[in-house]
This record gives sequence, C-alpha cells and structure tokens, in this order.
Amino acid sequence: LAIELYSNEGTYALEFSSLDVATAGNYSVTISISAKTIVRNGLNGTIYVTLHVNNWLGDWVDSESLEIIDVNSSDFDYVLPVSFAGDATSKAVDENDDGLYEEIELSVLVNVNTAGTYTDLELSLYAFIDTGQERTKLFIGRVSLDSLSLQLGQQYINFTLDSFFLINLNETLAWFGGGQTIFTLFADDLRAWDSEGMFYITPYDIDFPETYDITDFDLTPPVSLDNLDYELVYDINGNAIAINIIVEYTVNQLLDFSLSVYVSASTASDYYSAGHWVEITPTATGSFNETVQFSFFEIFGSTEAPGGFDLYVSVSAYSTSYDSLGYLTFSDTIPASSLITPVTPSEPENDTTQEPDKKKGFFLPLPFDTVILAFTALTTTVFLVRKRK
Repeated sequence: LAIELYSNEGTYALEFSSLDVATAGNYSVTISISAKTIVRNGLNGTIYVTLHVNNWLGDWVDSESLEIIDVNSSDFDYVLPVSFAGDATSKAVDENDDGLYEEIELSVLVNVNTAGTYTDLELSLYAFIDTGQERTKLFIGRVSLDSLSLQLGQQYINFTLDSFFLINLNETLAWFGGGQTIFTLFADDLRAWDSEGMFYITPYDIDFPETYDITDFDLTPPVSLDNLDYELVYDINGNAIAINIIVEYTVNQLLDFSLSVYVSASTASDYYSAGHWVEITPTATGSFNETVQFSFFEIFGSTEAPGGFDLYVSVSAYSTSYDSLGYLTFSDTIPASSLITPVTPSEPENDTTQEPDKKKGFFLPLPFDTVILAFTALTTTVFLVRKRK
C-alpha cells in the first residue's frame, strides 16, 4: 500500500505499508504519516491524498483518491534543520567596471537549527514582468550550491545568477515578454539535502524586491559557435574513408567548455549516426576552429560509405556545468561521385633510384585541387584531404 500526498504548493510525499491477507474479506489498515515527513516535505494547506494498492509482485491492483485534508506544518512537533527567516535581497554586480552588470547575487536569510554541511541547496527561480495587461511569470532555472557549511543561528545563503542565466532570461524576454526589459525575481521554493534526504527550507515563494533592466547587463556569450563545414578524407587509392567536421567558434571569456558533435547520414533505405564529445580549454580569446574526424567505420560500420548520402551535422557547446553555450546545424548531400577520386601520380622529375628521406617524409603532386600526401617510416596509412567546394 502506498499513500501519495500532494500539497497545493506542488510538494509531495510518499508513505508505504504492507498488509498480509490470509483469507478473502474486508480489512482495514492504518498508515501513519509522521510529523517529520509532513514538515520536511513542505506539506501545508490543502493536501490531496491517493491510495495505491499493489500485490506482492509489485503489480498494480487498484487506486483510489481519498478525501482532501488540511494540514498546517506548524502544528507538528518537528523542527526543520534549516528554515526560511523571512528576508531575501539581491544586487547586480559589475565585475570589470565597464558600466554593465555581469551577474546578480541573491541572498536568503535562514534560521539554522542544526549546524552541519548541507548539499544541493537549490532555488527554483522565476522572473516577473509587467506587460501592462497582466503580470507574467517566466521560469529562469534552478540556481544551486553544491555544498555549504552552516552554523547555528541566523545567516544568509548566497546564490549567483550568472551570465548563462541572464543570457537565457534575455532570450525568454524576447520570446515571451512582449518587448519588456524590466523584471523582478522570485523563487517558488528553497530546498536542501542532509543525511536524511531532501527537505524544503521553505515550500513558499521568496520575493526579491529589487527591480532590474536586462539592457543594463553584459549579455555577450562566453563562447559563440560561428560556422560549420566539412571535408572528406581519402586513402591512397582515392577512396573516401572519413569525414572531418570543422567547427568555427569565438572565445569571449576564458572558460573550459565542451562540444557535442553529432553526425547522421541517410540513404534511400538506411540511417546511420555517430557522435563525439570534445573538451576544450581555451588559452586566449579570439576566433578558432576545431576539426573533429569521423571515420566511415564509426558512421556506417564499414570502411566505405554505401554510395551517396545526405549528411546532417549538429553541434552544441556546453560549459562544465552543462549550461548551453550555443547550437548549430548543417546539412548537405554528398553524391557517390565525391566518394572516389581517381589518383594518377605524375612522373617523378628526380632520379627514381634515389630513396626518399623517410624521416622528413615527402610530397607527391596529384591531379586535384587541395591534396596533402605525406608519411614517415612509422606511418602505414596515407590520407588525402579534399575540401568541399
């Protein structure tokens, strides 16, 4: 037996019990919901109760909604380890004194009743805008702290709304804000984890009274994806055996990021795909490119492509905390004729009896536009690279 309890604040809890039945008939069972469960899960106000019945194999047997009850967590003899003390403030920060703000610092006052280290502290953050006709609520994201040590008494928990959130908020305002740039902030709950699991510091709204204008913030992305291109890679016989995906990007801030590069190829009868994850640590700002090679064996399961195919490429950039930095796509049709390039070496001008210097490698002129052919004594595979026209 499982009891589900949902509050009108969107919080919920589960309690379980079992019933051994020897013979058929009517039975009654009492399932107790502890004060700790009610208070830690923020079960206040109107509570909707549903009973689920499963057999011993875990198969669903029956379900029934029970009566609605009213709960006030303050009536229960359990004190939260950390509770909301009723005050919240915020301020915009200009880190480089250029006249534009880069982030917003959020401070929430709490009562610490049990000192200790708490993890995964999280605000569910929203922006309020006034469109003139109504006050609109826009979800920004969940602002979190991995870990925080708290001492007994009152203190502020500080969160940071960084450039990733502000850039996303700007896009949200453009889509849904009706041209509005003025906003205020609020969180619809604050939660944390201790050794006993998750609990709500408060399940209620936390209002930050300060008003902001999104045009006062620096919304330059740390990294921007600029362009995608590709080139086919050929073996010594002129057969295409791989494809290079070339990602052009601009670094505006020095931060580690990753590229998720996804390639799909489709023919009239089949669909193929492969993906790479590339981690990048920039050492300077500016424009750069990254070449990510996919062998045909990765894509098609064979060293050769099954004739011509339609190519689709998508690239996403992420910060180390998986904030989105951008997204690009590219598509093209690669005909079968592009997969084979006739290779006819020209007549050597030098004495053919002389061995080439294998330590330096050598170049063979071949009859197509952009060709590189080189190998050393340790290289057994030769690649020819032709750029897409």
